Amino acid sequence: MKSLNILLVEDHLLNQRVMYLFLKKEDHKVTIANNGKEAVEFFRKNEYDLILMDIMMPEMNGYEATTIIRSMEGDKTTSVPIIAVTANTMDNERQKCIDSGMNGFMVKPFDIDALNDILKTLFGN
Repeated sequence: MKSLNILLVEDHLLNQRVMYLFLKKEDHKVTIANNGKEAVEFFRKNEYDLILMDIMMPEMNGYEATTIIRSMEGDKTTSVPIIAVTANTMDNERQKCIDSGMNGFMVKPFDIDALNDILKTLFGN
């Protein structure tokens, strides 16, 4: 798989570290945003191949950040994939993520195999 430029949006330090180490091991470039507000600012200034978006964060949650990012993309023919990362496994949570503009859903605790499957689906081998 090619190296990706990934925005990791996560407020929990341990989750940040685990996901960051895995992604770096796979030779991806990773930028960490501690909340949705930071994610929007990073997105405004940079281009990313993928956004991993926590849902429940201080200052601005993942739903709000995704809605703003989607509005910033405007009329682009392709939008950056946004994958929800959440501990909430309720069925309505998955639909709420999709309704807010996210492309997929990953459940915490972080699962390396699940992330690999998502990356392969989105970006191939």
